[in-house]
Amino acid sequence: MLALAACAALGCRGARGEPTDEVPDPRQPPEQGEVTEEDREAAYAWAYGEVTFEPKASYRVAARVLSTERYYMGWTGDIVPLDLALGWGELSDPAVDEVIDWYQGGRWYFWRTDARSVLGQREIALASANVHIVPARPNLERALLALDEDDIIELRGYLVNIQGPGGARWKTSLKRSDTGGGSCEVMYVTELIADGEIYR
Repeated sequence: MLALAACAALGCRGARGEPTDEVPDPRQPPEQGEVTEEDREAAYAWAYGEVTFEPKASYRVAARVLSTERYYMGWTGDIVPLDLALGWGELSDPAVDEVIDWYQGGRWYFWRTDARSVLGQREIALASANVHIVPARPNLERALLALDEDDIIELRGYLVNIQGPGGARWKTSLKRSDTGGGSCEVMYVTELIADGEIYR
């Protein structure tokens, strides 16, 4: 049992973090800010082969992990290997899982409520998001891939548009209020806080 518990830690994937006193507060909504010229210039170094990134906003979100989904195929699996369904505000309380089921697939996330839920569809949509994760570095990727449901985390980085091979484009949402196609955030993650550690 002790070995299994230890392997649940982020370090089991070889990620190295540094201790931090910062504690994610998932009761608060995400913070979105303006992109600076310095940010735009830094983004040139993020290029990966034919793939380039255009930062559209700085972004910071503290949330509970509702669900995770790993992707492997093609250039999108290489660049965006993980989707995280995240919930903040009222959805940061694990008790809501008694009346809401979360699931992901095909780069989408879904939920199903039962009759006991006091949260309406719009309230759930406004307090949750499916975030397409672009890890900035291998160490961050290892830590992000080790996340599990109910983890309380904070992500910092940028919402980005991606230009891929053959003119492919992947655009991020810049609003928390949208739903349906194009409503997911595409996030270039530069820092992760989880379990008293910060990963870069």
